[in-house]
Amino acid sequence: MANVLTLATLSRDLPSNWLGGELWDDASGNTRVDVPYNNWWPSEANAADGVAKLNTAMLAQSGSFIVLGHSMGAQVIYKWMREMGPTSSIDPNDVLFICTGCPERKYNGHPPKGGDYPGGAGGTGLPDTMPWTLWDMAAQYDGWADAPNVTTNTRANSNAQFGRTSRGPHLDYGSKKIYTPVSLYDENNLTYVEGNVTYMLAPTRPLPYAKQWFLPQSKIIENDALYRPEVETAYSRPFTPEAEPAIPIIELEPEPELPLVIPPKAQTYVPAPVVRPVVDRRIVHPQHTLFTLSATAQPWWFMYQADVARTVNNYWNWHPVEYPAFFPAKWSVETGVANLTAAIRATPGKFALCGYSQGAIVSSEVYDQLRYGNLQDRRDDLIAAAMFGNPRREGGHTFPGGIEPGGQGMDPLRLENTEELWWEFANGWEIPGSLGEDIFATTPISEVGTNLSAVYQFFFSEWDGTEYNLVGRVIDFLEDPIDGIADIVASLLFTIQTLGIGHAWYQYSMPKTGSSLTAVELAIEYLNQVGTDTATEYYESS
Repeated sequence: MANVLTLATLSRDLPSNWLGGELWDDASGNTRVDVPYNNWWPSEANAADGVAKLNTAMLAQSGSFIVLGHSMGAQVIYKWMREMGPTSSIDPNDVLFICTGCPERKYNGHPPKGGDYPGGAGGTGLPDTMPWTLWDMAAQYDGWADAPNVTTNTRANSNAQFGRTSRGPHLDYGSKKIYTPVSLYDENNLTYVEGNVTYMLAPTRPLPYAKQWFLPQSKIIENDALYRPEVETAYSRPFTPEAEPAIPIIELEPEPELPLVIPPKAQTYVPAPVVRPVVDRRIVHPQHTLFTLSATAQPWWFMYQADVARTVNNYWNWHPVEYPAFFPAKWSVETGVANLTAAIRATPGKFALCGYSQGAIVSSEVYDQLRYGNLQDRRDDLIAAAMFGNPRREGGHTFPGGIEPGGQGMDPLRLENTEELWWEFANGWEIPGSLGEDIFATTPISEVGTNLSAVYQFFFSEWDGTEYNLVGRVIDFLEDPIDGIADIVASLLFTIQTLGIGHAWYQYSMPKTGSSLTAVELAIEYLNQVGTDTATEYYESS
């Protein structure tokens, strides 16, 4: 019989079925006691608030008790151990600490730098002297707590990024059961004991990279077997997961009636279009082409532009355009522009563009080519565009009826004279459900914004994706650094990292005045309407 003090993660409550509810269900005899703190934002001040409130709650306990924290909540526990643990009057024998998904985890916390990871909430891992008993649990491929050691393995990096999303293992320690259920007492867990700390790894199936909602279960299993060995080569853990743990794959969604056929990668790096079946067989629909471009380190079939393309009506053929979608970004974007240009040249008829983040940069560059450059002869064929988190968004431009988020794109080469057919979705505090600013698309029009754009230029032009000495390398890139620039750059890098939280929230944000539709749903509605209207004009003129 014990109280279980819980510390939630960033901007969320801890679900009642976390770890299957095994710490506070009826069989345990324990009582859950939430410890509220300012977890709405990952800052040093909010972490300190969590430490103070945790300490008060712990001192109020009598007898043995448990403290459980996830992600930011786990960082609060680490911070308490470093700062208050050494002088605490609490008997270490009376408390068991349990952390899940901790970014400061010594082995493979993100990024895998031992205890040096500062985290959004501040911190440098566990203290050197550890009298406290800690069980530190990570779900395999939770990108915050089980990040790859080899950062040049693109597949492993993408898998870890999926693992950090709202549909990844990081938020699925029993809350949604999309992946293998996580239990502290599962016999398949792998453990490594180091003093009073027991590091635990819960094997995860399927591989996050392989788990996409639109794929049938057979394809997910096939992809898991195909990609898992490659992903695992990027890891060096104190324990090695078995190749085939005796864990069933959880089948959450039924197989779609018409599973997506993934085209093979063409040698020209432009895959063939995915042709949708025609529903109305009495007539032949004139089908327009929807070109989509993914975000950095994301495959063409993942995230918002792909969600839109899979859902629009039958007047559209989906033509995903592959490109590196990585760093150096300048090279990647140039390749994307070349691939999209080639795809447009090779595809007659009306078309639309849909891009997310770096994919929106590529789309914006081609938009200018359509208006002013070598694609002007195809300008009239562009009938719609929908961009998410576009670093080249023109200040003040959204879409008809859209809520103005403020600011402008972070890229200095912003669009100008943007037309009404070009819809921009940019999250900001003014937009319901956005969770915060998408600083890449809503950079302030101020001196701060100018400095952010200068830092952005380094990442776009010079950065190769490695993480060593970023502050120093940005300073070297600047033409005329001023005194104190190191602190300024460090602050700007942190601003980009933290204020970018809205950059990955377009499935929830509702950016149209008086509408409950999300940004993704609005883009679908827009393309459906344009596709239908353009087809109607085709019939009337035939």
